[in-house]
Amino acid sequence: MQLDPSLRQSIITEIGNINERKRQEAAARGTISQMGRYFVERTARNEEECAQAHGAWINGECRISMALYPGPVQPFEHQSGGGSSLR
Repeated sequence: MQLDPSLRQSIITEIGNINERKRQEAAARGTISQMGRYFVERTARNEEECAQAHGAWINGECRISMALYPGPVQPFEHQSGGGSSLR
């Protein structure tokens, strides 16, 4: 079976679109991973102190997002699913 030669450009365009979606998916995975990074602010003892530190009081600890700090994984970050902790 042969393809109609007039479809060649459409096929090439579609291949480019598929490759772009694959690149976007990889970037989205990295973004989600980065958004899940956090450290625990141990000096915050309650929700109010946590808010002052710009953190989120979750499960009795103050978590500070590392989403805006795109650097390498820090020594205090554990490689556990869903986040990190200083503990």
